[in-house]
Amino acid sequence: MAARPVLRVAASEQISTFDFHPSQGRVLLGLLDGSVELYGYEAALREVRAKKAEAAAARRSQKPKPKDAPEPEKPQALRAHRYELHDAPLRSACLHDGGYRFVTGAADKALKDVDVETGEAAWAMANAHANAISRVATAIVKDQSGEMKNLLVSGDDGGVVKLWDLRSQNCVRELGHHDDFVSDLCLGDAGANPNTMLSTSGTLWPTRTRTRTRTRTRTRTRTRTPHRDNTLCAIDLRKKGKLLGRSEDQETELLSLVVAKHGRKVVAGTGEGALHLFTWGRWGDCSDRFTGHPESVDALCAFDEDTIFTGGADGLIRVVHVHPNKLLGVLGRHPKDFPVEGLGLGLGLGSGSELAEDHVLGSLGHDEHLRLWDLREFHDDDDDDDGGGGGG
Repeated sequence: MAARPVLRVAASEQISTFDFHPSQGRVLLGLLDGSVELYGYEAALREVRAKKAEAAAARRSQKPKPKDAPEPEKPQALRAHRYELHDAPLRSACLHDGGYRFVTGAADKALKDVDVETGEAAWAMANAHANAISRVATAIVKDQSGEMKNLLVSGDDGGVVKLWDLRSQNCVRELGHHDDFVSDLCLGDAGANPNTMLSTSGTLWPTRTRTRTRTRTRTRTRTRTPHRDNTLCAIDLRKKGKLLGRSEDQETELLSLVVAKHGRKVVAGTGEGALHLFTWGRWGDCSDRFTGHPESVDALCAFDEDTIFTGGADGLIRVVHVHPNKLLGVLGRHPKDFPVEGLGLGLGLGSGSELAEDHVLGSLGHDEHLRLWDLREFHDDDDDDDGGGGGG
């Protein structure tokens, strides 16, 4: 099943976070220099697919390739906008309002809500948190009075989660259910639990120094003081963040989240490599564990209600079936064993009924490239090594 990425989106700096546009072939990239770049990949993806179709037709006709034929240029995603927003690394960014605006959170503790076309910040809050912001997410909910609220949820390295009303630009609630960094935020299933926000946290290790090479010349070393958290929390956004449940200490970092099985199951990736499965509403402890990843699971992404992609510190993107739990195979691998630190599902080129079957998977590693994997051939066992306008 292993394949090559169909396209690489090349940013101007190392990428720290990304988010796909909900209705267009565009992707938002947050960078370590504090800036954000918006790229359109639709034309490049169309060109790559056309070249793959031509190559396949040539193989079927057994027409030899001329020896002196020049190598075709690799299609490139085009940068549409660049936004200079923060003085510290971007930690999290997400599009909202139908893709017309996006919010950012950074290590400078600031939050911003930005117009995509103008680049103007409709709202900005310096020192929005006491610690560096680690995650942001948005949600539209109907509160108890029946009024629709456009909410921003932000988490930081100190374990604090805050709820913001983007219309009034005020902090609605500050929650301290976590004792350590907020590693992920995930909204409940759109049909079953659209008003519930899930959050996970990690561990402050007493003797372990965590070193990761972020670029060829930059190394980040972080020594932590004694502490433990490793919990999953569920809050009700309609009731200003009322705590619905909190898990016990899972004895390993919870690093990533995804909702599956039509909202009945929550899957958390852990620092030890196991997937912890929670039954919705029973937050005290995980109901099942699935092992098989040799290193930490830093990223999760749902393909459908039964199938998820996992991104590991070993650089592999795996395909896992949920209940029954089964490792289906490997979709691809990052070069140089760069860890997979982010996964996301974006639109391909389909429209109408074709749209549900035409997606790309984006994967983030320790470099300046967002890799796009073509999921049209996800169930095709024939690996085409000639495809991929920019593999690796």
